[in-house]
Amino acid sequence: MASLSTGVAAAGLPTGVSAGLGRLAATAGRRAAALGVLAALWESLPRLRVVDPTFLTPLSEVLVAWWDLLLSGELLDHTQASLIRSLAGFALAIVVAIPPGLLIGWYKPVADLLNPVLGLLFNQLLVRLERRFSTWRTT
Repeated sequence: MASLSTGVAAAGLPTGVSAGLGRLAATAGRRAAALGVLAALWESLPRLRVVDPTFLTPLSEVLVAWWDLLLSGELLDHTQASLIRSLAGFALAIVVAIPPGLLIGWYKPVADLLNPVLGLLFNQLLVRLERRFSTWRTT
């Protein structure tokens, strides 16, 4: 067995590797504890009626429903439908957004023409988001 003074830990690993594994284990432990606390809060708050179960279903009920959907095959069907919609929207966004973006980047006259319109659309988006957030805040 080599001594620690030669840079080899007692387990036969170099000192730096064993220290790195220790940090990795500590990080994994903290993350697992955080998930455990989240799960405990998710389960207990609706059960204790701190949060209305209509708005936050207990974790155990969610997992049972998830398992039932998985066994019946419905979960796969719904997942597939969601992925198809998401990918179709992403593809549409690519087709609609990339060509004007390239034109704006390559040709200054196109940028001068489209930047005011895009600025107006961006401002409208911010106004709508602000309305949404203020609605969430007041309910």
